[in-house]
Amino acid sequence: MILYYSNFNTLCNKDTDRRYLEKFINENFLVITDSSIGDLEKWDSKLVEIDQIVKNNNIALILLDLSHNPYPTLSKNLNTQPASKLLNDLLKICNTKLLIADFLYYYKPRPDCIFFPMSLWQFNTKQILWFSDIIFDTSYKKSKSMMCLNSIPAWQRLYFFELLIRNNTISNIDYSFIGNITADMLDNNIMLAENLSSNDLNLIKKHIHLLPLRLKNEPNGYFDSVGIGHPVYSDCAINIVTETSITDGVILTEKTCKPFMAYQIPILIASTGTNQFLEDIGLDMFSDYIPWKTWDNLEDHKLKMNMIADFVSQLLQNPTDILEKHNNFKSRIINNKEYFHSQKLLEILTKQFIV
Repeated sequence: MILYYSNFNTLCNKDTDRRYLEKFINENFLVITDSSIGDLEKWDSKLVEIDQIVKNNNIALILLDLSHNPYPTLSKNLNTQPASKLLNDLLKICNTKLLIADFLYYYKPRPDCIFFPMSLWQFNTKQILWFSDIIFDTSYKKSKSMMCLNSIPAWQRLYFFELLIRNNTISNIDYSFIGNITADMLDNNIMLAENLSSNDLNLIKKHIHLLPLRLKNEPNGYFDSVGIGHPVYSDCAINIVTETSITDGVILTEKTCKPFMAYQIPILIASTGTNQFLEDIGLDMFSDYIPWKTWDNLEDHKLKMNMIADFVSQLLQNPTDILEKHNNFKSRIINNKEYFHSQKLLEILTKQFIV
């Protein structure tokens, strides 16, 4: 049975329903999330409370669940990060596992960690979970070349937006960026300042008057942000995905899932090594068409995005060729869709869930 620490501590935000974890764990377990961790300065007092909860409720396992959001304390060396302290402190109370979506731990499993790419699992199994409805399927036949949907103004989306403007290619893409952004927001955002130079910000400022950008067939800027119900998924052959996080914690969200569900060829702006990971778990990443092997391992994300933007510009010189390539890849694209929802992939995604 699952218990949530946030239900015992009234100062914590209530956690989203994680009863799906009971599919994998057959004993009483306590879930502690990134939301309920909150201010680390108050962590020691929370430990006292957690210890009492464990004793009073016959808890056999604590699950430190950081699988829903990018968590900045995870890196290539977990032992040097605050997440390691959280884990070690909880291990003194009870058997504890760290649940993470960082695919580094797919390659380098640890006995105190469970690699669980929650979004890939959710869309592989077509789980509705917290949403009223999700559209998981669409048609194969495409009539347009390329799409790129953006909402929250993360630094990588702003930077790539400016590159597309500079390359004069944005008008040839089914592109939206519905975030309402001002110059003051650019000047006062710590996350932007950590990743963008003053020159980068000045270039973006020259173009933010163009935002928000909405698709012509959607004057209200609405699109299905969870599933693939938006018409562009059935229309477009290539999907440029700008992931939620590329530097602030490794996580692959529903955005990465959508090209596979929608019979599309993906171009991913995501964490270092993302394309290789997806290929390693059996998905076709079309390396004979999209030269992601030249940028996938780059730690310099701005260089990566420049390479992607230049390649996109090259492709868009002949949009008809994109549709022809998509048609030539038909059997591979259909296989990707079928494999994405397969039992075989499910077993890979949940392989470490033996606690």
